[in-house]
Amino acid sequence: MKTSVAFVITVVFSITVQAQEKTQIKIDLPKPVHTGTPRAVKRHPHLDPYSPNKPRPPIYVPVGCDKLLSRGCNVTASDPDTIIGELSYITDGIKDAANYNYVELMSGLQWIQIDLGDEKEIHVICIWHSGGNEVQRVYRDVICQISSDPDFVDGVVTVFNNDFDNSSGLGKGKDMEYIESNYGRPFAVDAVKGRYVRCYSRGNTCNPMNHYVEVEIFGRHIDKEQEVAGGNRRAAANRAVLSPLDATRRKVYPDTMNSGLPYRRQCQGKTGFLTCGFYHPLAGKPVLPFTASPFCTRFGSALGIHTRR
Repeated sequence: MKTSVAFVITVVFSITVQAQEKTQIKIDLPKPVHTGTPRAVKRHPHLDPYSPNKPRPPIYVPVGCDKLLSRGCNVTASDPDTIIGELSYITDGIKDAANYNYVELMSGLQWIQIDLGDEKEIHVICIWHSGGNEVQRVYRDVICQISSDPDFVDGVVTVFNNDFDNSSGLGKGKDMEYIESNYGRPFAVDAVKGRYVRCYSRGNTCNPMNHYVEVEIFGRHIDKEQEVAGGNRRAAANRAVLSPLDATRRKVYPDTMNSGLPYRRQCQGKTGFLTCGFYHPLAGKPVLPFTASPFCTRFGSALGIHTRR
């Protein structure tokens, strides 16, 4: 009986601790815009059935990862000459689209890109394309990517993609299209690290143009000192397991390398000669060292063995 009670207490305590380690993302929502009778959007299998009149389910992130990172950040776009508005509107915190506080870009596939200043750990992104105006609309091929490369060539991570037929050529997405509303479209990001966030769209169900009211990015600032220290610890652990030199030697001399012991290396003064001791698994002890010629020394250097001269 005591064991059962202790188990129940342990489980409850564990659940309580886990709940305390998470915090809900707080998103400030604009007021809905109602200036007429909304025109219904034609339903199809790739359209999210979730009602645009209801807030999205709350998103929880680890404590300390709920910081708004995007406010006031620099924004660039594939169409720098905006038709309406300024690109700075996208990160200014004003989500009321009624007074032309939005950006309109040209038709076709267009993107906007937010520069967070330096690498951040991103947990949540929320996008408002139109803010839920008088006409219900769905924006096509909404794709969101994160990278530390401003050109989005290397290290690109796609965190949202509802291009179900790959019509934009960035890969077929599994997310669903959705009807715009004042609630925006928040989605969780699995702690992806990057400096730049790029959002794509390709027109909407009302017209071929692309619009943005606001994009908010939540996460945490990365402690560079901790990152470096952690990287050094991991590198040291990796070297303790197998150094690159040992890995190379093991390929070159597979019969003279014991997997559990490193090579013993020493240099002979300034002569440029190399003295090596090999551990032979059959002998069970180090074989007597031999002195290599300068030619062998150069060969050894090519393998990563550095000698003093």
